[in-house]
Amino acid sequence: MKKVILSLAVACIATASISAQQAATARPVASPTNEAPRARLSAEDKAKRRTDKLTTICGLSAEQAANIQRINVDFYVKQEQLRSSGGTKEASAELAKNRREREDKVLTPEQLTKLKAYNEQKKQNQTNAPAGSKPDGAGHEE
Repeated sequence: MKKVILSLAVACIATASISAQQAATARPVASPTNEAPRARLSAEDKAKRRTDKLTTICGLSAEQAANIQRINVDFYVKQEQLRSSGGTKEASAELAKNRREREDKVLTPEQLTKLKAYNEQKKQNQTNAPAGSKPDGAGHEE
């Protein structure tokens, strides 16, 4: 009887050990830097993030922020539709250009100057950044 119980215990431990090893090796690698995988943001979340960033950079009023938010939600919804339908890079670039033009109409000349200065600084930082680093995505380059 002791041998049967001992055999079952050994079998359970071996099974648990093998299962644990398989679970550990089956996990997807998030990135080369071992960061946790990111969930895809919704169009509204992306728009809010960009609007918040522009508010910080340019000092948008509440009315401007609301207008920029609408422009960005529209852009990200159309961008998702374009990607899901297999749109071209040219179509995506045209969509981004349209967004920039619409945003520029909302911003004052002083705010446009601040945004351009921010974008120039970002370009300079990217030029000096180590290979593989990511831009923060707040400027007009998208």
